[in-house]
Parts: sequence; C-alpha cells; structure tokens
Amino acid sequence: MKPYIYLWTVAGLCLSILPIPDKLQAKTLTIDEFLNSVRDANPNLKIAMTTIEAGDLRSTSPDMVFSPQFFSQATHSVDKKDSSNPLAPEKIEATALSFGIQKLWESGLQSQIAYNMTRVNLDQASLPNTLSLPLSFPNPLIPGTQFNQLVTVSNPLLGVLPRSEYTEARTQLDLVQPLWKNAEGRDYILTRDSTLAKISMQQMGERYKVKSLIAQAENIYWQLALAQEAVRTQEGSIERFRKIKQWAQNRATSQLGDRADVLQADSGLRLKQYELETAKKDRNALQRVFNTLRGVEGDQVESDLVALGSQALTFDKTEASASDGEVKRLDVEIAKQASKLTEIEVEQSREKFKGQVDVFGSVALNTLDRTPEEALKHSVNTDHPTYVVGVKFSTPLDHGIINRDREGLIKMNQASKLDQELKQFNARQDWADLQSQLKEARIRLNLATDLEKAQKEKLAYERERLSIGRTTTYQILMFEQDYANSQLATIKSKADILGILARLKSFGDAT
Repeated sequence: MKPYIYLWTVAGLCLSILPIPDKLQAKTLTIDEFLNSVRDANPNLKIAMTTIEAGDLRSTSPDMVFSPQFFSQATHSVDKKDSSNPLAPEKIEATALSFGIQKLWESGLQSQIAYNMTRVNLDQASLPNTLSLPLSFPNPLIPGTQFNQLVTVSNPLLGVLPRSEYTEARTQLDLVQPLWKNAEGRDYILTRDSTLAKISMQQMGERYKVKSLIAQAENIYWQLALAQEAVRTQEGSIERFRKIKQWAQNRATSQLGDRADVLQADSGLRLKQYELETAKKDRNALQRVFNTLRGVEGDQVESDLVALGSQALTFDKTEASASDGEVKRLDVEIAKQASKLTEIEVEQSREKFKGQVDVFGSVALNTLDRTPEEALKHSVNTDHPTYVVGVKFSTPLDHGIINRDREGLIKMNQASKLDQELKQFNARQDWADLQSQLKEARIRLNLATDLEKAQKEKLAYERERLSIGRTTTYQILMFEQDYANSQLATIKSKADILGILARLKSFGDAT
C-alpha cells in the first residue's frame, strides 16, 4: 500500500503546482482597486480633479499685474497741411520709435522707463539764396542829388529756417505714486485677495464633490457586497426549503406524513423564491450603479467582492474635528470663504470710490542732432534735461449712489455671515445626529448578530428533533424562516451602518 500512497502524494503535489485555467480562478476586486478604477474612469471625478489642478495653476495669476511689461511703438507720419507762417516747411515727414519697460509695484507705485527717437525730414519753402536790394548813393556829379543802385546780398531768411533733417532722442523716467486711493497698493491687494478667495471656493466645492463621490463609491462597494451576501443567503435558504419539501414529500408518499406538510413546505419555498428575486433586483440595481461609477456598461459584475470586515464599519472621529472642537466640513469652509469674499468686496467699494491724489514726476534726457548715430550717442547726456513734478486730484461727487451700493454690499456680507453660522450649526447638528444614529445602529447590529447565532442554534436543534420525529414540518419551516430573517437583519444592520458612515465621511478636510 505504501508505494500507492507515495504515488498519489506525488501526483497531488504535481497537480497543485499546475496552473489553473483563468475560468476556474475566482478574480476578486478589492475596495482599493475599485476606488482606483473610479478615479481613473469616472467623468465627474475627472472634471473635479481637473478643476482643482486648474485652481492650483491659477493661484499665482493675481501676481501677474506686478510683472514688468515691455512696450514699443513705431510710427511714420507725413504732414502737408497749409500754414499761415510763410517760413513753415511745405511738408514734414517724421519716423518715430519708442520702447521701454513699465512695472506696477505692490506699494501702488507706477514706474516707466522709455527711450524715444524721432527722425524728421523737412521740405523747406522755395526761397532765393540772394536778394537784390535798391540802395541810394550820393551823386558826385550833381551835388545834393542821389542815384539808386541794385545791390545783391545773401538772403537773411535762410539762416532762420529750421534744419531740413535732424534726429531727436529722449531717455525718460516717469513715476506715479498714489497717496489716497490705492495707497500702498491697497486696491491691488484687495483684488488679489478676492481672486484667490474665488479660486479657493471653487476648489473647495470640487474637493467636496470628490470627497462625496469617493465616499459614495466606497459605500456602493460595501452595499453591493452585502447585497451579494443577501442573495447567497436567500439561495441557501431556498436550498434548505427544497430539502424540507422533498423530505415532506417522501414522508407523505410513504404515508408517514400529511400532505399539509408538503403544501406548507411548497408555500414556504415559493415565498423564498420571491424574496430571492427581490434580492436579485436590489443587487442588480447596485451593480448598475457600481459599474456606472467605474465607467463600465451593463449591470453584470464578473469579479467577486471582498467580504465586509469590521474595519469598514469604523470611523475616525479625529479627522472631522478641529483643534478647537469645531466640526470640520467643506461646505462650512466654503461658507467661510464666501463671507470673506463679501468682506473684501465691501473694502473694495470703499477703496474704489476714494478721492484720488497722485504725485507724479518725470525726468527726461534730451538731445537733437543731425544723424541718428549722434542722437543715440548723446541721448543719455544731462546737458538738456527736462523735469516735471506735479499733483493730480479727482474725487467722485454722487456719494448718494456710492453709499447705497456700499450698504447693499454690507447687507450681503451680513447675509453671508448668517449663512456661515447656519452651516456651522447644521454641521454640528448633523454630526451629533449621525453619531447618535451610528451608536444605535451598532447596538442593533450586536443584537442582530446575537439573534442570528441564537436562531442558528435553535434551527440546528429543531432539525435534530425533526430527524427523530419529535417536531412538525410547520415548526421547522418557521425556524428556517426565523433564521433567514435574522441573517437578513444582520445584513441590513451592516448596511445601515455603512450608510451612516458614508454621510460621516463628508466631514473633515478634503484629502
């Protein structure tokens, strides 16, 4: 016998290491794999994550206003208009080029440094180079008389005409500093804070969607696992009812039992079949939602799900509580940002309609030469500077409209603060209510678990009694029904806890 035992042992080991066909392998989809597939394929989640990434990229956009800018301009003009000045040129042709850098500073200072060069060509009026002037001289032949003589002289007007071709160059620095409106860059700072608050609100809203969607997906996974367990429970119950019905039929055929037992068993079996179809309908509906979340069509789930463990029925309270004991939830944070935004809008209104007092100054280094090369060379000389210093003032006059608009913004700020307080109150109430519901649901789960154990033990004992003819078929059917109901009650208690946990996961900061 020993050689045969040895051969069978070797054969068993060889078979154990052979690869099992894929059809025979039960593929299990874990909760992490499912959530990853949801993150990869769910369109709503993709939209939300893309929006969050866009907000991160745009977080520095308010600072673009302080970035230096290069500017340039090139023009060519021809002027042939008539002039009352007889010495004016008949045509003025000018080519101008200007470029520079301007920058806005966080203090509100506006600065600009520029270089300008203009090349001018003049078509002078047609004037003779010489003039013939009649001059009177004493006549030596006839004393006391004079005679006229034409004398040719250079035209003195040629010396007062402007140059026919020259280049003007200028290096100029301009500064403007606000003293009242936008003093210390107050308006720019408020605009930046407003933009960042809007971006933050949008991101928080999308994070809230992501958090809720992931919590929903996790809840659907476990709900489907419980629904599949409920179907298996009903199938197991049906199998037991079939055996009871067959046992009752055998007893009735052999005249050891009554036909009423067969009818009772058949009725119980049909009831269980109806309950099974209802459980399958619920399972299929969850499978359809399950597939929709991960971007799969249909209501068939080929993979097995992991059985619900005790860890999935727990919740970390510290994630949803702030250091000061206040409940954290993203809709509350969004309300805080909305309140902050309305405060900024009130400050912006105050800043916008302040009187404007600006001091400004300009320094220009000028040169004028015949050629562009010489003009460029001398454009930084301080021989011919220009200095300008001034003060500019303006203020709105219709303060009635301004004050009315500001009062409206203040009312909006008050409403946003009330909304923030309401959301904080609702969050605390929801948190306390869910904690109470969770505590009660766990008590019900413990009771349902104990009841299931008791019903199982009672059913096992009643089966032994039935096997020896000490109980009735009706009694065993009732015990079977009680045990199946206790199993479903345990599953329902777990589902209730999962639903509460899904709502609790909307608390806390977004991850």
